[in-house]
Amino acid sequence: MEAEKYSEGESMFIVDFDDTNYQEWYADSIESANKCMNEKTATWININCSCKSTLIDELTEYFGFSGIVSTNLSDNNSCTQLMVYPEYAYLSFFNLNFNLENFTLSNDRICSILGKEIILTFQENSGALFFPIREKIKSSTGIVRRMKIDYLQYLLLNTVVENMHKQFEDVKHLTAQLEKGIEEKNNEQIFQLKKMLIDSREHVLPLVNALSNMNRASGLIASRMMIYYDDLLAKAQRNFRTLESQIEQLNNIQLYRYSSINQ
Repeated sequence: MEAEKYSEGESMFIVDFDDTNYQEWYADSIESANKCMNEKTATWININCSCKSTLIDELTEYFGFSGIVSTNLSDNNSCTQLMVYPEYAYLSFFNLNFNLENFTLSNDRICSILGKEIILTFQENSGALFFPIREKIKSSTGIVRRMKIDYLQYLLLNTVVENMHKQFEDVKHLTAQLEKGIEEKNNEQIFQLKKMLIDSREHVLPLVNALSNMNRASGLIASRMMIYYDDLLAKAQRNFRTLESQIEQLNNIQLYRYSSINQ
């Protein structure tokens, strides 16, 4: 129900918590959001990027974000990148979804700004992707309520990386089906699937590169957390290897098909 409410256009959803306390509320301005924020707790502000751009300007001014970060937040065409400042770290990345019926790729951009005891996330679409994490915090499931905000960022990134893994597993299953019956009617499917995977490269590899540089944010991410981020990097690298192997496999299927025609 909460995810449905957010998707209808609420500007911000705020979660404020520590190991014993939890509160959540919606807000449409930083003034209304700030009323309940507590410096002694961890705060997550999730912003719906379909909101008016003046809200991004307001957040930029309130938190003192650089002009480059503000520009990137407003630019839906900006690429995956990591920018680290003394007080915060900005990361933009993409959540991928493959439609394997018509071979189209949707790439929803997500931006996160990690500060000290606060994280802001900006999503192009609804907050449904991270809704399970909100529920985990609310129900105090696992260790999230006992951990700091750098662990919450790990959970958010892990959600995106694990979703990529699921997408690539579905691709592997389809590729195996196409390989079993290399027929004339499969040629276009093979071509479209390979094109979709090649298009996804521009989002998968840059995320690997960004995660490999997360140690630059050591002032914001505790050393005890680096084992989690190392595991996250390993998962992202696995996704990229799977992507490359699927492209190569589809190339081989095409080559086999073309060689059969020319025999």
